[in-house]
Amino acid sequence: MFKPYTRGVIVMLVALLGCSLFSSCSRPPLHERASKKGLMEEQARFRAQLIHNIRYDLSFSLDAEKGDFSGKAKAAFRLRSKEYPITLDFADGQIVSLTVNEKNVTPIPYNRLFLTLAPEFLKEGENRIIIEFTHPYSQTGAGLYRFKDPQDQRLYLYTDFEPFDANRLFPCFDQPDLKASYTVSVEAPSTWQVISSVREEEISPEQNGRKTWRFPKSSLFSTYLFPLHAGEYKTWESQADSIPLRLFARQSIAPYVEVEEWFKITRQGFTFYQTYFDIPYPFKKYDQLIVPDFNSGAMENIGAVTFSERYVERGKSTEKQREKKASVILHEMSHMWFGNLVTMRWWNDLWLNESFATYLATLAIEGATEFKNGWLSFLESYKHWGYYEDDLTTHHPVEVASPDTEQAFTYFDGITYGKGASLLKQLDFYLGSNKFREGVRKYLKENQYENTERESFLSALEASSGVSLKRWTEAWLTTEGISLLQASYRCEGGKIREFSLNQGYPFNRAPKPVHRLQIALFGLNQGVLNLQKVVTTLANSPKTPLSELQGESCPAFVFPNFGDHAYVKMQLDPQSLTTIKKHLSDLTDPLSRMMIWQLFWNLVREGEMPLFEFTSLLLEYLPQETEVRILSDLGSKIYGSQNRPLEANLLLYLPQAGEEGFKTTEAILKKLEEIAWLHLLSATAGSDHQKFWFDSYVRLALSSKAKENLKKILAEKIKLSGFTPDQDRRWAIVLELNAAGHAEQELLLEEELKRDPSEQGQKMALASRAARPTTSKREWLEKILSPDDSMTLARQRIVMEHLFPAQQKKLRGESASLFFEKLPTLIEKRDSLFMRSFVRSLVPAVCTEKSSQEISGFLQKSPELPPTVLKGLQEAYQENERCRTVQKRLLSTFSSLSGAKH
Repeated sequence: MFKPYTRGVIVMLVALLGCSLFSSCSRPPLHERASKKGLMEEQARFRAQLIHNIRYDLSFSLDAEKGDFSGKAKAAFRLRSKEYPITLDFADGQIVSLTVNEKNVTPIPYNRLFLTLAPEFLKEGENRIIIEFTHPYSQTGAGLYRFKDPQDQRLYLYTDFEPFDANRLFPCFDQPDLKASYTVSVEAPSTWQVISSVREEEISPEQNGRKTWRFPKSSLFSTYLFPLHAGEYKTWESQADSIPLRLFARQSIAPYVEVEEWFKITRQGFTFYQTYFDIPYPFKKYDQLIVPDFNSGAMENIGAVTFSERYVERGKSTEKQREKKASVILHEMSHMWFGNLVTMRWWNDLWLNESFATYLATLAIEGATEFKNGWLSFLESYKHWGYYEDDLTTHHPVEVASPDTEQAFTYFDGITYGKGASLLKQLDFYLGSNKFREGVRKYLKENQYENTERESFLSALEASSGVSLKRWTEAWLTTEGISLLQASYRCEGGKIREFSLNQGYPFNRAPKPVHRLQIALFGLNQGVLNLQKVVTTLANSPKTPLSELQGESCPAFVFPNFGDHAYVKMQLDPQSLTTIKKHLSDLTDPLSRMMIWQLFWNLVREGEMPLFEFTSLLLEYLPQETEVRILSDLGSKIYGSQNRPLEANLLLYLPQAGEEGFKTTEAILKKLEEIAWLHLLSATAGSDHQKFWFDSYVRLALSSKAKENLKKILAEKIKLSGFTPDQDRRWAIVLELNAAGHAEQELLLEEELKRDPSEQGQKMALASRAARPTTSKREWLEKILSPDDSMTLARQRIVMEHLFPAQQKKLRGESASLFFEKLPTLIEKRDSLFMRSFVRSLVPAVCTEKSSQEISGFLQKSPELPPTVLKGLQEAYQENERCRTVQKRLLSTFSSLSGAKH
């Protein structure tokens, strides 16, 4: 049944009345759609008021050799008014013929972005459109992507559409709130598999090497969730109670897929979610495809989820890798209910999809699998991401206005995933888990197969809990920024006399947030820090007194967010900060230790803790740390991640060759290198600790001796007890030796490429050549900058990510003129996927005043930048300024040391 939308009705009335009644109205009416990329929210709402009851009958012809595919789309729908033209989205295709209500339409009103159907071809009530078309296969991964495996020449195709790319497969009304049913037939080579949202009901006999797969009518769902995958995939089958399961992967990586692990997690997930939601799995089967060159981690297509091949390791997986893979599997599965069965109306409520799936996946990890460190991993992967992005000038509310799909693309970020999920964790603790779960069940049951907005979700939670969430909503969903939390207390005679939690609100944040959280008091007993008291309280004002702590022993250390229930920026009182620096290893809870390390790192980035003090703490406590997830988190703070070259880390912050203080840098890095080597040799054979220290040694091997050790490991002249580097780790060594300009870099690369000619091997060879510290950087940049480059986005991306390693700051800085000279042309010719990678990886931010001036100068003279580019440059500017703050503190340290010597 059609449900009128409150906001949509208002938009519709304004559009129908027209601007002539409003003297201040200067923009075109909503039915006049400009020829520009993407779809505007107000036009989507206008279209949703006109159209309903949509059914697509789709047929495709997929070819092994041609550069494009062909198809026929039959769209049936009901129209409420024929007074206005309607548009169908279809980007960058070719229209062969167009029939509207049995009338041929010529000339075809198509601008390579959408078709416009004039009112004279339409009628109120039932309408039927038939469009024959062709479209090139995608080179970027958005739309229908085709990949040829260089190892065996087999072909693999898959779709990826979120937020606005279904129209790169077929002409459609491409917006979340125009749900439809789909009937599909696909003609393709007979050796292929063809997969869609339902299982095929018929496969025709082979004829001339081809077959036709016919799929029955699907349930209702949004266009961005429609799947069409095909190719020579390896297939495995299983069952989760009555739910048919299949797993697909490329033939060449099939030997590395941990099949039983995938199916085990999938079965555990279905058991957990069907119980938690109290709704059976709403679709008919569940396929999972591991696909090459995927742009994100995974995508929740109805009944045919796609996953990046990054979740297939070519060696024995660590527990952390297994847990991460399980988390992604469970994240996508939760979407089948939260996002697919019930879907946001527009991208303003993207958080309703992603925050919830992120939070629920961690609940499922803890409640249904063997992994019991889910919340520690959540803090490391998601909450830290949320804190980081919430501290940028580009931060935004969790529920944020998305005026169009181009802007919506930028909100797939740490606020939407990390902060939003953290707020749901906080809300669960605030309401109580049982009431929270009952509210979720109520929301899903009342809105099945429909579209909703935030109000529906929160109303269900209010009904189940009896708690008004008006203030919580205003404080957390529609207000940006993060509050600061610090304990304040006074002791007399060894006892607490006053105690309060104080909140600060940067960025003039209003209204004030409300938290339910835990505070822990620790005392010193014979020089060891011990937990003495934990209390739970509601903090909902600038100052929250805790009278229940009066009379308790005066603490040596106060932990204001013990258990990590609240989303706050924790600050320690001076006494607690001094204590924890000396007693960090006394915290037996890994979650608490990780939170303290993040607090230290925040102090460094804000210029409040000298970098050398942080490195002293690191050198003291790193060798003592036993939790691999904390080691991994510290590793990212030391050397960053290879695919995020500008991510803040010690290698970027410490002075480099030719800069003042470099001798101190060498001493620190030498010590870290020695720690990694000693722990690598002493770690338990085959353990995850051994693998962590190996990976760290590769990243920290800056001395000539360390580089020689890496070369000997490659040649198997150094053998490690119980551990042989897998192929991916061998490439990591080759990459680092190339980035360092090793004398035998080309020989090492060619030998490894012979050993591993796979797609991953070829990509790593590209990355290694690009990483070399030579003047060929400009040649690589020109290759990336060429709009006619035939290299896939996946290969372009790996070159961009590795072109300027952290130790090549000078070379990155020299690229500035070319970067800013070419950026306007790229903006015109490249899509958001490319531009996000280009700016994120290659912006010439090198911790200098000149870098800041170059970025700000470009921003000032370029007021109309695409959202992705604008956000990337703004963040790069802020990070460059942070780096300068850290280094200014360093320089003052050097100056004071120099003065002391004299």
